[in-house]
Amino acid sequence: MSGQPVEAEEIRVILDALYQTPVTKVRLGVLTGISTRHVERVISHIRAESIALVASGPDGYWLPTTLAEAEENIERRHSRAIRQMETLQGERALIRRMRDAEAPRPTLWGVGAVA
Repeated sequence: MSGQPVEAEEIRVILDALYQTPVTKVRLGVLTGISTRHVERVISHIRAESIALVASGPDGYWLPTTLAEAEENIERRHSRAIRQMETLQGERALIRRMRDAEAPRPTLWGVGAVA
């Protein structure tokens, strides 16, 4: 992860704030004094380092209370990641077509065609 390093105290205050109902990243920033951008980085760190299961949805972040809730959240996030990868593949295909359209056209004599 690039950017400002994640401190143990930041992890603690974020996890403490998540023991209540779902909390948006903006509200987490207000509650903890951590910028919303850094809140996202701390949440990513918590997830990536297997510190805690942090769920997310339209109401914000929360700590799942059951294994089923955690699994459902992970599946929802996995599906979203798959859709994002499919979108990226489409965008890359478009870039390839755009590059191909700009490439000089070969002729029978091996000299590029003039546009």
